[in-house]
Amino acid sequence: YAPVEPMVKAAAQTSQERVDEIVSQYPEAVNIETNNDSSGQKTAVIWIKASNSIVKYSIKNNATNETKLAAITPLIGYLINDNQNIFYASSRTLEEIGLLAEDDLIKVFSNPNESPGLRQPIAVILGEIKSSKAVPYLINALGDANITVRMGASYGLSQIGDPIAIIPIEEALKRETDDLTFALMVGDLGVLAARTKHYEVIDYLISMLVDNPTDNWKGVGISVALAEFGSQAVGPLIQLLNSTNENEYYGAFEALSNINAEFLLPKLNLALVDNNPQ
Repeated sequence: YAPVEPMVKAAAQTSQERVDEIVSQYPEAVNIETNNDSSGQKTAVIWIKASNSIVKYSIKNNATNETKLAAITPLIGYLINDNQNIFYASSRTLEEIGLLAEDDLIKVFSNPNESPGLRQPIAVILGEIKSSKAVPYLINALGDANITVRMGASYGLSQIGDPIAIIPIEEALKRETDDLTFALMVGDLGVLAARTKHYEVIDYLISMLVDNPTDNWKGVGISVALAEFGSQAVGPLIQLLNSTNENEYYGAFEALSNINAEFLLPKLNLALVDNNPQ
């Protein structure tokens, strides 16, 4: 099976000669259509065959909207596929199609009867295309019975970047019983709050360090989330190096270790020369 990425890069060319060359280079591409869009440019649409399945891979820059819209439904269907090449080709193409696919993706994602194996990657794609329409549906999915759907919803919200999701994610963390899901979700909270400059979340995260050692997923996740705030978190974390609570101390140490030295070193140097012997 020919690698998807070289094929796609090659197909991004618009000349018929190049299309003919692709056909000879990649026999797995069983058919390549070319169409003229309104500006006269050719559009390459590749049908890729692998493991007895076919996926339509349209090219972002050259494809007409009609071509993209026609590809959405089959591409969503190929998100459930044991062949990782087909899965990633479908996922990337839907991301490239972008907000044109938004309504179809939301329709599938918001159906609780759909497979979690389909809803989770859709949540990720909705995040990557920055779908503001998807925010209420992703927030609702933070309470889904399936942990992969919850993970996907949390990630999607962190990428969309709407701070309205901060409190719902905090509430979801209180309910979360799976440690790995908690770790990923709290990391997403750190990304979202840091990007939207909601620095009050630093205190919320620090308050959770007390009961969560860094030798489990939850403690690791909290430290990673704190590190997302960079320079804004350095001061409070340095103060925690005085803590007699081991979880706070090691959690702060881990978070500081993951902060860019550009932000960290000046404040560490100041801490070393103050009047406090500790």
